[in-house]
Amino acid sequence: MLIDWDYGEDFQHLKQEGKLNLVELNSERQGFLMVSSGRLDAFIHEQKAGYYYLDKHLPQLRQKIAHAPTPLDKTSYRLLISKQTEDAQRLIDAFNTGLQHLNDLGLVDQLINESLQQ
Repeated sequence: MLIDWDYGEDFQHLKQEGKLNLVELNSERQGFLMVSSGRLDAFIHEQKAGYYYLDKHLPQLRQKIAHAPTPLDKTSYRLLISKQTEDAQRLIDAFNTGLQHLNDLGLVDQLINESLQQ
């Protein structure tokens, strides 16, 4: 697990109880290299971001690393806007309206599924 990353309360609890054999890592690169060399059994990472990292920084490992079929957690993403942005609430409302429209058309699921297959 990466130092300073939050993997949730369950992981922290299991780590504190010593029920998981976890290795703290300094970087994503270190995690992917250790998994690909067999020095680690697994490395926790968000699927799409992990494959993006591999494609951009370690393309030679892309075919050596696979993801688990069941996610450990489902992440909720949020739009962040500076409090100093003029008319921030209008931008948030417009974003939410557009996102709801895409959801209603089934495009969000389609885009996510397509991106995960790349």
